[in-house]
Amino acid sequence: MNNTKIKKAFSLVEISIVILIIGLLVAGISKASDMIFDAELKSLRSLTKGSRVNRIPSLVLWLETTSEESMKSSERVDGGNVSYWSDINPQTTNKIIFKNQKNATNVKYVEAGINGNNIPLLSPLAQVNADDYFVSTTMASIYTPPLATTSSYPSNQIFPSTDLTIFAVVAPHASADIFSFCTYNTNVCDAGKTIKLGSSTNKIQFTMLSGASTNATVVETAAQTAPYVIVSAIRDTTGSKIFVNGANKVTEGTANTNATMTSFDGIFRVGPAKVFEVIAFSSRLSDAERYAVEEYLGKKYNITTTRTTF
Repeated sequence: MNNTKIKKAFSLVEISIVILIIGLLVAGISKASDMIFDAELKSLRSLTKGSRVNRIPSLVLWLETTSEESMKSSERVDGGNVSYWSDINPQTTNKIIFKNQKNATNVKYVEAGINGNNIPLLSPLAQVNADDYFVSTTMASIYTPPLATTSSYPSNQIFPSTDLTIFAVVAPHASADIFSFCTYNTNVCDAGKTIKLGSSTNKIQFTMLSGASTNATVVETAAQTAPYVIVSAIRDTTGSKIFVNGANKVTEGTANTNATMTSFDGIFRVGPAKVFEVIAFSSRLSDAERYAVEEYLGKKYNITTTRTTF
């Protein structure tokens, strides 16, 4: 009697069925991931539209990366090249449009969570290179690279007095501008007439110039080690202030060196720091208004904020 066991291989049909099942499982996981992403993105958009930022007077600029109107729908894909970034300020129909300088391909739309959460936060400034910044531009030039024209915004209309408040959610970097509003000549900001929020050796720096001899800078005293922070930069008649995640860090009280900048037309520039959101007001917000903006940004980006006064 032959006790030899016959080993039977899988048939082609059985293998095909297994492959089909695996394919369906992979497709199902992928579809579920897309549904989760879409749901979380919808939640972020609702948070943005429902925030108090929409109702605080003197809002002059609001850039963020989750709204449908922020950029082209065809570019809102992971790894997509971002050609422009649009203001979503609901208080005006005259939106400020920002074009990717030189239409560089290294400025990407990135689907990625931060601070260990699963919310997809979208950053067009994925790198920190010389050309990773956006400059305000006319609508006609958006689709015509390289940057052909820029729009001038009279400073006495955008920032009509010494008072202003700028918020930004950024990744601190060794040396990179977050935001600037300046005279603009041959693709370079005039160093003598600039409002600038930037970083130096991972410290947050806020500079306001009304002329080459009237430089006033405040710098956060400690280097930032957190991957992302909320920066609040405030200027009023008493001087300049910086808040990091709601905490009052530095006050610079030499208000006389921070003259009102009403003598030039200005150009907005954002970057090349890693910037997720920029909100600018042409007034010094009250503590309650500042808290409201910081709490909105903290909830959106999963950053713990504190409450401190001037």
